[in-house]
Amino acid sequence: MMLITDHFVHVHVSKTGGTFVESMVRKLYEARGCHVVEVIEDQPLPWRQRVQRVFSRQPAIFLLQHYPIYISDQPAHGRTIKHAKHQTPNKHGWVYQIPPEHRHKPILTTIRNPYDRIVSQFEYKNWQQARGSKYRESVIASHYPHFPNLTFAEYVELMRLLADELMLPKLSPEDQIGYQTREVLRTLFQDPLRLLDIDADYLAERRYREDVAPNLHYTFTHDLNHGLYQFLRKLDFPHEEIAFILEHNKVLPRKGGRREDQAWEKYYTPELKALVRRRERVMFEMFPEFGQEALDENA
Repeated sequence: MMLITDHFVHVHVSKTGGTFVESMVRKLYEARGCHVVEVIEDQPLPWRQRVQRVFSRQPAIFLLQHYPIYISDQPAHGRTIKHAKHQTPNKHGWVYQIPPEHRHKPILTTIRNPYDRIVSQFEYKNWQQARGSKYRESVIASHYPHFPNLTFAEYVELMRLLADELMLPKLSPEDQIGYQTREVLRTLFQDPLRLLDIDADYLAERRYREDVAPNLHYTFTHDLNHGLYQFLRKLDFPHEEIAFILEHNKVLPRKGGRREDQAWEKYYTPELKALVRRRERVMFEMFPEFGQEALDENA
Protein backbone atom coordinates (compact mmCIF):
# COMPACT_ATOMS: atom_id res chain seq x y z
CA MET A 1 0.00 0.00 0.00
CA MET A 2 1.07 3.58 -0.50
CA LEU A 3 1.42 5.09 2.95
CA ILE A 4 1.12 8.88 3.19
CA THR A 5 1.98 10.52 6.49
CA ASP A 6 2.49 14.10 7.59
CA HIS A 7 6.25 13.47 7.46
CA PHE A 8 6.93 11.14 4.52
CA VAL A 9 5.47 8.81 1.89
CA HIS A 10 6.12 5.07 1.74
CA VAL A 11 5.91 3.31 -1.65
CA HIS A 12 5.73 -0.47 -1.33
CA VAL A 13 7.67 -2.61 -3.81
CA SER A 14 6.20 -6.10 -3.47
CA LYS A 15 8.11 -8.94 -1.79
CA THR A 16 10.67 -6.64 -0.18
CA GLY A 17 9.47 -6.30 3.41
CA GLY A 18 7.20 -3.36 2.76
CA THR A 19 4.51 -4.97 4.90
CA PHE A 20 6.91 -4.76 7.85
CA VAL A 21 7.44 -1.04 7.19
CA GLU A 22 3.70 -0.42 6.97
CA SER A 23 3.08 -2.32 10.19
CA MET A 24 5.79 -0.45 12.10
CA VAL A 25 4.65 2.95 10.84
CA ARG A 26 1.06 2.17 11.79
CA LYS A 27 2.17 1.17 15.30
CA LEU A 28 4.21 4.35 15.61
CA TYR A 29 1.45 6.70 14.54
CA GLU A 30 -1.36 4.89 16.31
CA ALA A 31 0.66 5.15 19.53
CA ARG A 32 0.58 8.90 18.92
CA GLY A 33 -3.20 8.78 18.63
CA CYS A 34 -3.13 9.62 14.95
CA HIS A 35 -6.02 9.32 12.55
CA VAL A 36 -5.77 6.59 9.88
CA VAL A 37 -7.70 6.88 6.63
CA GLU A 38 -7.69 4.17 3.95
CA VAL A 39 -8.93 5.08 0.49
CA ILE A 40 -8.78 3.65 -3.02
CA GLU A 41 -8.27 6.27 -5.70
CA ASP A 42 -8.20 6.33 -9.47
CA GLN A 43 -5.07 7.61 -11.16
CA PRO A 44 -5.51 8.32 -14.86
CA LEU A 45 -2.71 7.18 -17.15
CA PRO A 46 -2.61 9.66 -20.05
CA TRP A 47 0.28 7.73 -21.56
CA ARG A 48 -1.49 4.36 -21.61
CA GLN A 49 -2.36 4.44 -25.32
CA ARG A 50 1.22 5.30 -26.22
CA VAL A 51 2.49 2.40 -24.15
CA GLN A 52 0.09 0.06 -25.90
CA ARG A 53 1.33 1.19 -29.30
CA VAL A 54 5.03 0.89 -28.49
CA PHE A 55 5.29 -2.46 -26.75
CA SER A 56 5.73 -5.17 -29.28
CA ARG A 57 3.38 -8.09 -28.65
CA GLN A 58 0.46 -7.60 -26.29
CA PRO A 59 -0.96 -4.27 -25.11
CA ALA A 60 0.59 -3.19 -21.84
CA ILE A 61 -2.10 -3.30 -19.19
CA PHE A 62 -1.45 -1.32 -16.04
CA LEU A 63 -3.77 -1.18 -13.05
CA LEU A 64 -5.34 2.25 -12.74
CA GLN A 65 -5.88 2.07 -9.02
CA HIS A 66 -3.55 2.43 -6.13
CA TYR A 67 -4.38 2.05 -2.49
CA PRO A 68 -3.01 4.86 -0.30
CA ILE A 69 -3.35 5.05 3.45
CA TYR A 70 -3.26 8.54 4.90
CA ILE A 71 -2.00 8.98 8.45
CA SER A 72 -2.32 12.41 9.99
CA ASP A 73 -1.48 13.94 13.35
CA GLN A 74 -5.12 14.93 13.68
CA PRO A 75 -6.52 13.32 16.85
CA ALA A 76 -8.08 9.93 16.28
CA HIS A 77 -11.63 9.17 17.36
CA GLY A 78 -11.36 5.43 17.72
CA ARG A 79 -12.17 4.69 14.11
CA THR A 80 -10.61 3.81 10.78
CA ILE A 81 -12.35 5.16 7.69
CA LYS A 82 -12.36 2.91 4.64
CA HIS A 83 -13.69 4.11 1.30
CA ALA A 84 -13.50 1.78 -1.71
CA LYS A 85 -14.52 2.64 -5.28
CA HIS A 86 -13.05 -0.49 -6.85
CA GLN A 87 -12.79 -4.15 -5.96
CA THR A 88 -9.32 -4.91 -7.30
CA PRO A 89 -6.87 -2.14 -6.38
CA ASN A 90 -3.15 -2.27 -6.97
CA LYS A 91 -2.09 -2.16 -3.35
CA HIS A 92 1.49 -1.12 -4.00
CA GLY A 93 1.47 2.03 -6.12
CA TRP A 94 4.22 3.88 -7.96
CA VAL A 95 6.07 7.12 -7.22
CA TYR A 96 4.33 8.97 -10.03
CA GLN A 97 0.98 8.19 -8.37
CA ILE A 98 1.84 10.14 -5.24
CA PRO A 99 -0.68 13.01 -5.06
CA PRO A 100 1.02 16.29 -6.09
CA GLU A 101 0.55 17.88 -2.68
CA HIS A 102 2.69 15.13 -1.09
CA ARG A 103 5.49 14.77 -3.66
CA HIS A 104 7.79 17.17 -1.83
CA LYS A 105 8.01 14.85 1.17
CA PRO A 106 10.77 12.25 1.64
CA ILE A 107 9.79 9.06 -0.20
CA LEU A 108 10.73 5.80 1.49
CA THR A 109 10.90 2.46 -0.29
CA THR A 110 12.50 -0.92 0.38
CA ILE A 111 14.74 -2.74 -2.10
CA ARG A 112 15.65 -6.42 -2.03
CA ASN A 113 18.61 -8.26 -3.48
CA PRO A 114 17.35 -9.53 -6.88
CA TYR A 115 18.67 -13.04 -6.26
CA ASP A 116 16.76 -13.21 -2.99
CA ARG A 117 13.58 -11.59 -4.32
CA ILE A 118 13.32 -14.08 -7.19
CA VAL A 119 13.52 -16.95 -4.70
CA SER A 120 10.88 -15.27 -2.54
CA GLN A 121 8.54 -14.90 -5.51
CA PHE A 122 9.15 -18.50 -6.53
CA GLU A 123 8.33 -19.85 -3.07
CA TYR A 124 5.32 -17.57 -2.61
CA LYS A 125 3.84 -19.29 -5.69
CA ASN A 126 1.39 -16.60 -6.76
CA TRP A 127 2.70 -17.15 -10.28
CA GLN A 128 1.07 -20.59 -10.29
CA GLN A 129 -2.42 -19.12 -10.19
CA ALA A 130 -1.98 -15.78 -11.93
CA ARG A 131 -3.93 -15.48 -15.14
CA GLY A 132 -2.13 -13.91 -18.05
CA SER A 133 -2.19 -12.95 -21.68
CA LYS A 134 -2.44 -15.22 -24.69
CA TYR A 135 1.33 -14.84 -25.05
CA ARG A 136 1.86 -16.10 -21.50
CA GLU A 137 -0.42 -19.06 -22.09
CA SER A 138 1.33 -19.96 -25.34
CA VAL A 139 4.78 -19.79 -23.71
CA ILE A 140 3.67 -22.05 -20.88
CA ALA A 141 1.98 -24.53 -23.22
CA SER A 142 4.96 -24.78 -25.58
CA HIS A 143 7.82 -24.78 -23.05
CA TYR A 144 6.35 -26.11 -19.81
CA PRO A 145 3.47 -28.54 -20.35
CA HIS A 146 4.03 -29.74 -16.76
CA PHE A 147 3.26 -26.25 -15.39
CA PRO A 148 2.90 -25.35 -12.52
CA ASN A 149 5.30 -28.06 -11.29
CA LEU A 150 8.44 -26.13 -12.18
CA THR A 151 11.93 -26.33 -10.78
CA PHE A 152 13.51 -23.06 -9.69
CA ALA A 153 15.68 -22.97 -12.82
CA GLU A 154 12.59 -23.47 -14.99
CA TYR A 155 10.82 -20.69 -13.14
CA VAL A 156 13.69 -18.27 -13.75
CA GLU A 157 13.69 -19.11 -17.45
CA LEU A 158 9.90 -18.78 -17.63
CA MET A 159 10.04 -15.31 -16.08
CA ARG A 160 12.68 -14.34 -18.63
CA LEU A 161 10.50 -15.54 -21.49
CA LEU A 162 7.44 -13.77 -20.13
CA ALA A 163 9.38 -10.54 -19.67
CA ASP A 164 10.09 -10.61 -23.40
CA GLU A 165 6.38 -10.02 -23.98
CA LEU A 166 7.02 -6.38 -23.17
CA MET A 167 10.49 -5.78 -24.58
CA LEU A 168 11.86 -2.28 -24.24
CA PRO A 169 11.74 -1.10 -27.86
CA LYS A 170 15.15 0.62 -28.00
CA LEU A 171 17.14 -2.30 -26.61
CA SER A 172 18.20 -5.33 -28.60
CA PRO A 173 16.84 -8.70 -27.42
CA GLU A 174 20.18 -9.69 -25.91
CA ASP A 175 20.48 -6.38 -24.01
CA GLN A 176 17.02 -6.35 -22.44
CA ILE A 177 16.92 -5.65 -18.72
CA GLY A 178 15.30 -8.13 -16.38
CA TYR A 179 11.80 -7.97 -14.97
CA GLN A 180 13.15 -7.26 -11.48
CA THR A 181 14.89 -4.13 -12.74
CA ARG A 182 11.93 -3.05 -14.84
CA GLU A 183 9.55 -3.36 -11.92
CA VAL A 184 11.77 -1.29 -9.65
CA LEU A 185 12.39 1.42 -12.26
CA ARG A 186 8.71 1.58 -13.14
CA THR A 187 7.91 2.05 -9.47
CA LEU A 188 10.57 4.68 -8.77
CA PHE A 189 10.56 6.76 -11.96
CA GLN A 190 8.84 10.13 -11.77
CA ASP A 191 7.54 9.37 -15.27
CA PRO A 192 7.21 5.64 -16.03
CA LEU A 193 7.16 6.42 -19.75
CA ARG A 194 10.90 7.00 -19.51
CA LEU A 195 11.25 3.22 -19.60
CA LEU A 196 10.48 3.46 -23.30
CA ASP A 197 13.51 5.73 -23.84
CA ILE A 198 16.02 3.28 -22.39
CA ASP A 199 18.66 2.36 -24.95
CA ALA A 200 22.29 1.27 -24.78
CA ASP A 201 23.56 4.83 -24.28
CA TYR A 202 21.01 5.45 -21.54
CA LEU A 203 22.29 2.41 -19.64
CA ALA A 204 25.96 3.17 -20.27
CA GLU A 205 25.51 6.72 -18.94
CA ARG A 206 23.32 5.51 -16.07
CA ARG A 207 20.68 8.12 -16.83
CA TYR A 208 18.21 6.27 -14.65
CA ARG A 209 19.77 8.18 -11.76
CA GLU A 210 18.18 11.33 -13.18
CA ASP A 211 14.77 9.74 -13.66
CA VAL A 212 14.15 8.36 -10.19
CA ALA A 213 12.61 10.80 -7.74
CA PRO A 214 15.37 12.92 -6.14
CA ASN A 215 13.85 12.67 -2.65
CA LEU A 216 13.91 8.86 -2.49
CA HIS A 217 15.29 7.13 0.58
CA TYR A 218 16.05 3.40 0.54
CA THR A 219 15.87 0.72 3.16
CA PHE A 220 17.03 -2.80 2.35
CA THR A 221 15.34 -6.08 3.16
CA HIS A 222 18.46 -7.63 4.67
CA ASP A 223 18.76 -4.76 7.23
CA LEU A 224 15.18 -3.57 7.46
CA ASN A 225 14.81 -2.96 11.19
CA HIS A 226 17.94 -0.85 11.43
CA GLY A 227 17.32 0.93 8.12
CA LEU A 228 13.79 1.99 9.03
CA TYR A 229 14.92 3.12 12.46
CA GLN A 230 17.71 5.26 10.96
CA PHE A 231 15.34 6.81 8.41
CA LEU A 232 12.89 7.83 11.13
CA ARG A 233 15.67 9.20 13.33
CA LYS A 234 16.74 11.46 10.45
CA LEU A 235 13.19 12.80 10.46
CA ASP A 236 13.63 13.64 14.17
CA PHE A 237 11.43 10.91 15.59
CA PRO A 238 12.63 10.39 19.19
CA HIS A 239 14.48 7.20 19.97
CA GLU A 240 11.96 6.35 22.69
CA GLU A 241 9.12 6.22 20.15
CA ILE A 242 10.83 4.05 17.57
CA ALA A 243 13.23 1.84 19.56
CA PHE A 244 10.69 -1.01 19.36
CA ILE A 245 11.43 -1.31 15.63
CA LEU A 246 15.00 -2.47 16.25
CA GLU A 247 13.92 -5.65 18.04
CA HIS A 248 10.64 -6.36 16.28
CA ASN A 249 10.19 -9.73 14.58
CA LYS A 250 9.50 -10.07 10.88
CA VAL A 251 5.98 -9.33 9.66
CA LEU A 252 5.23 -12.21 7.30
CA PRO A 253 2.56 -12.54 4.61
CA ARG A 254 -0.41 -14.78 5.27
CA LYS A 255 1.28 -17.67 3.50
CA GLY A 256 4.27 -17.35 5.80
CA GLY A 257 7.95 -16.94 4.99
CA ARG A 258 10.76 -19.24 3.94
CA ARG A 259 12.32 -21.70 6.33
CA GLU A 260 15.81 -21.10 7.66
CA ASP A 261 17.16 -23.85 5.41
CA GLN A 262 15.81 -22.05 2.32
CA ALA A 263 18.56 -19.47 2.00
CA TRP A 264 18.52 -17.98 -1.49
CA GLU A 265 22.13 -19.00 -2.16
CA LYS A 266 21.10 -22.67 -2.19
CA TYR A 267 18.82 -22.18 -5.19
CA TYR A 268 21.44 -21.05 -7.68
CA THR A 269 23.99 -22.83 -9.80
CA PRO A 270 26.85 -20.59 -11.00
CA GLU A 271 25.29 -20.57 -14.48
CA LEU A 272 21.85 -19.58 -13.24
CA LYS A 273 23.29 -16.88 -11.04
CA ALA A 274 25.25 -15.47 -13.98
CA LEU A 275 22.05 -15.34 -16.06
CA VAL A 276 20.23 -13.35 -13.37
CA ARG A 277 23.25 -11.14 -12.81
CA ARG A 278 23.36 -10.24 -16.49
CA ARG A 279 19.64 -9.50 -16.80
CA GLU A 280 19.46 -7.51 -13.56
CA ARG A 281 22.78 -5.70 -14.03
CA VAL A 282 21.19 -2.27 -13.61
CA MET A 283 19.88 -3.22 -10.18
CA PHE A 284 23.37 -4.17 -9.06
CA GLU A 285 24.74 -0.90 -10.42
CA MET A 286 22.07 1.13 -8.63
CA PHE A 287 22.51 -0.66 -5.32
CA PRO A 288 26.13 -1.63 -4.56
CA GLU A 289 24.85 -2.86 -1.18
CA PHE A 290 24.18 -6.15 -2.97
CA GLY A 291 27.86 -6.70 -3.73
CA GLN A 292 30.48 -5.78 -6.29
CA GLU A 293 30.62 -9.15 -8.03
CA ALA A 294 28.07 -8.27 -10.71
CA LEU A 295 29.99 -5.17 -11.72
CA ASP A 296 33.33 -6.96 -11.69
CA GLU A 297 32.16 -9.92 -13.77
CA ASN A 298 30.48 -7.75 -16.38
CA ALA A 299 33.22 -5.13 -16.63
